[in-house]
Amino acid sequence: MTAVYDWVAQTLVSAPIAVQLFALLVVVLPVCAVAAIVLLRAIDVAAVGFRRRGGSTGAGAPGRDEEGRE
Repeated sequence: MTAVYDWVAQTLVSAPIAVQLFALLVVVLPVCAVAAIVLLRAIDVAAVGFRRRGGSTGAGAPGRDEEGRE
């Protein structure tokens, strides 16, 4: 596995900038976008779980609604 990584890294380093840019836009950018979506979904699920357990209501004080009423 390390040999494959080394080969890919050396190929990209020695490639012209146009090939590096193409690899960035076609491979790396979509992978990072998918990772960001997964991370956001995980944060949303964690926030919903926190609120269902009686966590903060988001109004700044426990037990109050968004306008500050109890």
